[in-house]
Parts: sequence; C-alpha cells; structure tokens
Amino acid sequence: MRLHRPMVIIAIYMAASAVLCALGVKLFVVCVAAAAASLVFIPGFLFPPYGSRRRDMAAEAAVIIAAVILAIVVAVSFGAMEKRGESLAEEYDGTETMIEGEVYGSPEIRENREVSVIKTDLGLIELTRYGNRAEHPEIGDTVRLKVKLSAPAAAKNDHGFNEKTYLYSRRIYLTATDSGAMEIIKTGKISPRVIAGKIQSAALGRGELYLRGDALGLFGAVVFGDRRHIDYELRQKLSDAGLSHVAAVSGMHLSIIAMILMFLLSRLVGKGRLGYSAAIAGVVAFALLTGGSASVTRACIMSVIYLSSKLVYREADGLSSLSAAAILMLLFNPMIILAPAFQLSVMATLGILLFMPHWQKKLTALPRPARAAAGIILVSLAAQLGAMPFIIYQFNAFPTYFLLSNLLVVPLLGIIMAIGLLLPLIGGLPVIGLFWSRLCSWSFGYIAFVAGKISGLPGAVIPVRRPGAAVIIAYAFAVATLYVLFMKRKKPAVLLAAVTLAFACLGGVHIYKDNRRASLSFLNVGRGDCAVFCLPGGHTVMVDGGSSSYTVEDFLLGEGRSKIDAAIITSDKREHISGIAQLAAKGAIMRIYIPAVLSGSDAIKVLLTETDAKIEFYGEKTRFSIYGLRFREWAYNEGAALLAEYGEERIFFCSDGHTDWPGCTIVKTPNHGSGKYNYATEINRTLPAHAVISGPASAANKCSYLEPLTKAAADVHITGAEGTVTFELTENQ
Repeated sequence: MRLHRPMVIIAIYMAASAVLCALGVKLFVVCVAAAAASLVFIPGFLFPPYGSRRRDMAAEAAVIIAAVILAIVVAVSFGAMEKRGESLAEEYDGTETMIEGEVYGSPEIRENREVSVIKTDLGLIELTRYGNRAEHPEIGDTVRLKVKLSAPAAAKNDHGFNEKTYLYSRRIYLTATDSGAMEIIKTGKISPRVIAGKIQSAALGRGELYLRGDALGLFGAVVFGDRRHIDYELRQKLSDAGLSHVAAVSGMHLSIIAMILMFLLSRLVGKGRLGYSAAIAGVVAFALLTGGSASVTRACIMSVIYLSSKLVYREADGLSSLSAAAILMLLFNPMIILAPAFQLSVMATLGILLFMPHWQKKLTALPRPARAAAGIILVSLAAQLGAMPFIIYQFNAFPTYFLLSNLLVVPLLGIIMAIGLLLPLIGGLPVIGLFWSRLCSWSFGYIAFVAGKISGLPGAVIPVRRPGAAVIIAYAFAVATLYVLFMKRKKPAVLLAAVTLAFACLGGVHIYKDNRRASLSFLNVGRGDCAVFCLPGGHTVMVDGGSSSYTVEDFLLGEGRSKIDAAIITSDKREHISGIAQLAAKGAIMRIYIPAVLSGSDAIKVLLTETDAKIEFYGEKTRFSIYGLRFREWAYNEGAALLAEYGEERIFFCSDGHTDWPGCTIVKTPNHGSGKYNYATEINRTLPAHAVISGPASAANKCSYLEPLTKAAADVHITGAEGTVTFELTENQ
C-alpha cells in the first residue's frame, strides 16, 4: 500500500471534520468518525503488497495517525470557538458598555456608516457607527467609546448573506453600534499589519483624487480589495456576468502579482535565489496590503511554497501545496470552513489542478494566440467545475456567459492591475499624471462596460434553487467520473457514473416534490413588512415588499425564481411599498393589487408611472384569487388588513392600525412589534397557532401583545431575531 500525497490525506480528514462540525454534528461523533475513517487503511497494513518495506509502512501509518489527530484538534477547536460565541452572546447580547481596543483593520466607509473591527478584551468586535463623522480611526489607533453589544443574527434571510457564519469565520462573535462619542488615541504603533493598512489607506485616498464612479469602485476592489465605492448595481452586474472574482482580490490577483514580480526581478537580478526570495517578500507584502482575505491567504501560502521550492531546486506539487494551505488555515481558525471565500477559492483551485494538466496537453497543436485564448477559457471552465455547487449554494444563480466575460477581461487583468498600482505614485505628476489617470479610468471602466453589456444579454443569469445534499453528492461523483475518464481509466468511471445516477435520481425525486409544495415566508426586512408565497408550478405572490428590494431578490434567487406573479400592497408607507416599487421598476412584477382607498396617494401615483405591471384596485367587498390563493380585505385602518386562504390554512395580515381579528392559523402582527394596543381580546378569541412579528428584536421583545400571544400558547416568531420565518402550507386534496 502506498499513500501518495500525504498532505492531501491530512487535509481531507481536517476539512471533513470541520464540515461535520459546521453541520452541527456533536464533537464526540466527529472524533469517533475520524478514528473510524482510518480503519479503511487497515487492510493495506495487515496485507501489504509484495515488496513493501517496513519503513514505508511505518511512514504511511504515521500519516494516518497524524490525520486523525489533526482532525480531532480541528473538531475540538471548532467546538471551543462555538462555545465561546454562545457564552459571549448569552452574557453581552443587548447590553451597553464601554469598550477600549485597537483598530484591527482599515475601517470601511459605506454611505452613512463606518464599519471597523476592534480588538478588545472580549475578542474582536465589529463596530458600526452611523452618520457622518468628523474623525475616522485608522488601523493601529486605540479607541474608547460606549457601545451597545449584540450577538450577530443567524442570517439576513435564509437565502442571502449569513452574517453569523461570516463573522464567526473571521473569529468575531459580537457586533456593536456606538451610543456615544468616540475617543481616538494615536499610539504610533508600528507593525507589518499597521504599515500595510496605512499604505492601503493612502493609496485609496490618492485614487479618490483622480477617479470617479465605477472606475473608482473597481480600482479599490481589483487592486486593494476595498469594495467601499462599488454600488449595489455594479456588484449585481459583475455577479450576473460571472466577474465577481475580478472585483475581489483573490488567488488570481496574487498569481498575477507573483508573475509580474518574477518577470521584473528576472530582468533585474536574474532567476536565482535572490530573485525568488524577493518575489516571496513581494507576494507576502501584497497579501498584507489587501487585507489577507481567505482566498488571498490561500494563494499566498501556495505561492510561498512554490517559490520556496525553487530556492532548493525542487518542483512543488500543486495538490500538496493546496492541501498545506488548507491545513494551516484550518489549524489557525477551523471556522474558516464557513467562509464563502475559502470554499470557493479552494474548490476552484482544486478544479484547475485536476483538469488543466490534461487539457493543456490537447492545446499544444494550436497556434499561440488560439492557445492563449483556449487556455483562459479552459481555466475558467475548470474553476467552475470545481466550485459550481458552492457558487450556486452561495449565490443561488448561474451566470450563463461567464466564459465570454472572462475571455474579454482576464487577459487584460494583469495590465489593468499594473496601471492601477502605479496610479497613486504618478497620478499627481504634470502631464503624465493626467494621462495616467485617464488611462486608469478607461481600464477599469472597460471592466464595468463588459459587465454591463454581458449582464444585459437575454438569459444572462439562471436562478437556481439551493441544491440539496443528494444533488451535491451526485455532482461530486460526476466530476470524479469526468476526471477518471481523462485519466483513461474506464472501469472506475463506470462505477462512479452508476453512483452519480443513483444520487441524481434521489435529487430528482426531491426536486419534483419540492416543486409541488407551497410555502409562506416572512422575510427579515428590518422595521417593515414583506411576505412571499411560493406556490406549486413556480408561481410567486408577495404581500408588501419592505423598504428595499435587495432582501426580496436574494430570497427569490434562493428559491430559483426571478419573477413575481402578483404583489399586493397594504399600505403606502415606505416600509411596505418601497421594495415593490423598486422591483416593479425593474419589470420583475407582473400584476400589482392596491387598496382602492390609496388610489390618490402620491406614493401610488409615482409607482403607477414607473411600472408596466397590470394594476388592479381592491376594496372591502373585493375577493380575488391568485393560483389557488384567495384574498379578501378584512378592514382598512392605516392600512389594509388582509385575510388569505390556501387550502385549510388561514393567514391574517394585520394593518398598522387596530382592527378585529378573524379566526386564523397564522397571524402577521401589526406595527412591527411597536403597537400601542395589546390585542388581548382578539388573541384570546381567535387563538392563532402561529404569530409573526416582522420587526427588530429590540422592539418585539417589549411589544404590548407579546405576553397575550405567549399566554395563548401561540408559536411566536420574530424576524429580526430569527431571519426569514417559513411555513409549509397544505392544500386541500
């Protein structure tokens, strides 16, 4: 028995351990599973192949033992970090206190808020300050201020950005908002991280002098990993065009920097040890300069391993280098397995390492320009093959034209990055500085232009529902089959294809059943209302839309949907109507139902002028049906109170004003948890089985009708605390 690439074996054990912990498997079970997995190798040790040496067998046994031990270390560390987060949440959630600590990373300034990470006695805390500030702390400064601490919510919504796992992957367990003036103490502390942060801030400040709009946003994102100036619309275009990886410093950017450094240094000092040592220093410096995200850290470790191997005249193995990077990162922070950047970076790199060596052999006969173009396309394809399930899982969409967009942008990315890196240095020079700033603006504008054009093509994005376990496993076996076929091993490929077919059938059955289900989801839109009915046949009905369309769009993508068949408005207040207005302006809503009493409202008049959706008005006597979902207006008092019926389920959407409640199984309570009435009479009479408070937890926990609902044994949900609240609906047979 021979264990090739022992680092790969160890990395697989550690990653599997972290994944099981992330899925909620108990620590004892993970440790037992790690030990049990080693039994697979026992037959090889008991009955070694003829000619095996004891020394080889001992080395292989040591690898397995090390893999099991490190897997257990990862599991124990993950559990300890999780317990730390839970204890901090229990002790400090909702409390006000004074904190003092060092600014750990360069603050991000986004519209009317500033986000910093502060290193305190409680660990790292993400601090958000709202409003315009005269002073901004810099990395390395010590700050002192009064804050309100809170534990991060589980999710913005079930299908969007998961704040809790994102922060945990960065070892941050508490968030804070300021409730007083900040005292900033300039300590003059010097460290590589502080120096890199100050250089980055100075470079971005110089860029703000010469660039505007999309060019400025892409300059900060592509060159320095700072996305503060990229607006939502540009981010969406980049995502739809399959170019999100370009606007976030990743392994590709670090590889480009390494190649630029190697090219320059080979001309200056040759390709000897001095050149490789200088390249290592340059790669590490660039990783620090860009903030050291998970993908950059992975690429930095692999680059250092590759360049170090050149110092000792060896060739680094790509899979072993990737495994070494994963091992080091998981040992430092097991929860990094939760970070989308880590997942996507590792799997995309794995796809490239597995498939590109075989594909490159087929390109040797092509002319050089065609070989270069084909190489870019195949690298993009290999990366997509490796990362596809994770892309769909994180973004719930597949960019159709990603090969075209990458072919248009990636070949020029090295030149564009070089132009951007030089802008802070020569942008202020006479004549050449003006020319260079224009060149930089055109270069980054080109990326925005390509993203805009490709994202606007028909069918640029295919919404895909988040895949289940069976589908992901089937995909993994399918990729393995493809790889084995490239290795020209047909018998293992037949076995893998059979397993793929079995899991694909399981996934198909699940998808078929899922398409026939009906559900009602109350989205977490802050202080506002938004409920979405997902009905059989892919039909979607929405009641109110919150104050922004972003959360709704995230949710719809997660459900594999892009259109809303009907939207029902209950109030013309911003927290009810703004999201619908934004979606309607984009043509995402087919039909809109509006209370007749609001026909003269200014907000409704603006809505009518900005959409081509079919408009219908409803009143107290109006009853309307949408794909088996029946509605009627129960009353109007500061908003339309709606009663919805689907099969045996009765759902009551309360208005913002006081009204009687009909008998119902689910009630969406009024006023986002801040109502002045306790509704005790209505609650005791109707006895709803479930109640949803659509608002922040701070208001809901103090609302007047929470106690009557609890006494009536209602199952109470608060969107501000739980994220999206979803109910399965049962239709009459």
